[in-house]
Amino acid sequence: MGREAVAVMGTNGTPGLVTESLVELEPMHVVMTHDEDSEFSVWVDGELVASEARTGTFDNWSTEHVLGVGNEISLNRPYFGTVHLVAVYDRALSQSEIQQNHAAGY
Repeated sequence: MGREAVAVMGTNGTPGLVTESLVELEPMHVVMTHDEDSEFSVWVDGELVASEARTGTFDNWSTEHVLGVGNEISLNRPYFGTVHLVAVYDRALSQSEIQQNHAAGY
């Protein structure tokens, strides 16, 4: 089976952070965090696979912004896999919390 990269979109739909090719074409646990020290990180199956400093907060985001999962809001870029669970937290999870959630299956 092929392996694909995880790309986290930045502004205007351009990749903001791209991992090495690592995504298996089988179920996996992907976590993205942005902590109070401005570190943006991507975790796959409990392991840190990419991180970078990214300044800024979400304080100026409008409550009218929407979250799209599995497609663009315009519905013109569908994801052809299956999303089993999406969770949004008001803080960055710790490494141990990410590993615990992965071990528990969510």
